[in-house]
Formats: sequence, structure tokens, C-alpha cells
Amino acid sequence: NYDFLNNCEDYIHHIGHMRHERYLIHYTYFTTDNSKSARELIYILCEVKADVPQQLEEMAMYSGGGGGRS
Repeated sequence: NYDFLNNCEDYIHHIGHMRHERYLIHYTYFTTDNSKSARELIYILCEVKADVPQQLEEMAMYSGGGGGRS
């Protein structure tokens, strides 16, 4: 399943199940349909010191919602 799940919480939960892998590389199709979650996803990626794709940063600049986690 490469589609972004309904929200960031579900996405984190899904990736958490894959932690037993030695090297975790997770590919997800994140489209403009998901743009409302862009800012929150960037926040999460920064927390774990993961690379943030430039396209995701651009999407966050133009999306209307998805502020930081509380």
C-alpha cells in the first residue's frame, strides 16, 4: 500500500509496525489530495531527522490546513 493513509496518526502507526526491519525505507504517494496534512507530516519528518522533499515543502506553503501537532 503506497497511498498516504487518512491522517498522520494512521501513517505513523503503519510505519511503527515496520520497525522490525533493519533499514526502513517507506515510499508513499503524497498528492495534492493529501495536502492538508503536509505541514504535520513535515513536522514529524523533522522530529525524526528524516529528509523532507522539496515538493512536500512547497505543498505545505500552498495548503490551507494541517498545522503542527499539539
